[in-house]
Amino acid sequence: MVPTTSTLSLNHARKRQKPTQKT
Repeated sequence: MVPTTSTLSLNHARKRQKPTQKT
């Protein structure tokens, strides 16, 4: 599975448990 921008963003948001600005 290739870590795309979407996955990275989602993973980051999940890790921080904070809904950051996701496009």
